[in-house]
Amino acid sequence: MTKPSQRGAAKIPYVLPRGTHHLSRDVVEASQRERMLDAMTELCATKGFAQVTVAEIVGCASVGKTTFYELFDDKEACFIAAYDRAVQQAVAVMQAQTEGRLRPEERIRAAIRAMLRFVAEDEHRARLLLLEPFAAGPAATARMMATHRMAERIYIQGRAAARAQWPEYPPISEVRAQAIIGAMNAPMTAAVQAGRARSVLALEDELLRTITAMALAP
Repeated sequence: MTKPSQRGAAKIPYVLPRGTHHLSRDVVEASQRERMLDAMTELCATKGFAQVTVAEIVGCASVGKTTFYELFDDKEACFIAAYDRAVQQAVAVMQAQTEGRLRPEERIRAAIRAMLRFVAEDEHRARLLLLEPFAAGPAATARMMATHRMAERIYIQGRAAARAQWPEYPPISEVRAQAIIGAMNAPMTAAVQAGRARSVLALEDELLRTITAMALAP
């Protein structure tokens, strides 16, 4: 099984030792959970959520069904956990690239570049984030929409903080924030759906012009 490029805390062993060991139950469960989230991510990308079975998840992760149901209520709960992990990874990447006292236009470029690279580097994870929530059920779709609302709030708060230093920049309304996040997601989703995740890297300049116009217009 192909493991995502970022799969959580490095101190958690991905492969558990055979036989007697001194790892705590929490560490064992964390390792098993990571493997099941990786399995869900890969299987959704290769088969689509609707075709994935719990048997396939546990087989791919090398755990038992009992372990699966100890950690997740059902397949959808496992998907949501995998989705949440991917969101956390994406947010961490973008925050690392945009932290500091950057002017708003510099933050826009840094955020666009970071997200495009995140999508391009792992098509399986990109599909999980951008496409599969629609197939995974109402709870997963609601989680994705909540993530979009979170991104909008972060953008609005970031602009408010920037205006304290650069008051010449306009504030960002909720509607404009929604439009900006949508403008970012739509072309990435189209590329991933077409099986061309790496092609998103070519979108940087066009997205920069589009989003900058939307974000900085009076």
